[in-house]
Amino acid sequence: MKTKLRFLSIAMMLMLSIGLLAGCGSSDSTDSTDSGGSTDSTDSSDSTDDSDSTYSSGSSDEEDVIGEVTSISTLSISLDVYEADSVVEDYATLDTSTLTATGSSDTVTLESDVEYYYISDGALVSATSEDIVEGDMIAITTDDSGVQQVILLMQNDSSDTDV
Repeated sequence: MKTKLRFLSIAMMLMLSIGLLAGCGSSDSTDSTDSGGSTDSTDSSDSTDDSDSTYSSGSSDEEDVIGEVTSISTLSISLDVYEADSVVEDYATLDTSTLTATGSSDTVTLESDVEYYYISDGALVSATSEDIVEGDMIAITTDDSGVQQVILLMQNDSSDTDV
């Protein structure tokens, strides 16, 4: 009797442990369900509907953000968020007239190794943080190696910066 009770206790303990560990699985399946099968471009705008949400640095899974700069510091950039009419494959060829304001704003935390670019003749050219000013239209993305990139899509008309 003691042997059966001991075996039953161990079996129940193992089943509870397995059930507990099953709850520690990946959340990727819930993320895809929450997005409703949307494309990456739409996911970005859906995740930016909350005003003043912050994108933290250090994650390579961050969504691209397109917007007009409302403030800039060495640590972050605040944007009025825009969305593209279709999935953006190449920011160097993006037509900014196809962007639509979402009515939300975001603050993006800049990583220490952030790279700055501007577009010239359909190609990305290296820039500096000083080239970005309030009113500029930018995209913040992450390259294939996980490095954060700030791409100047269109300069503010009143900008004194010559890029």
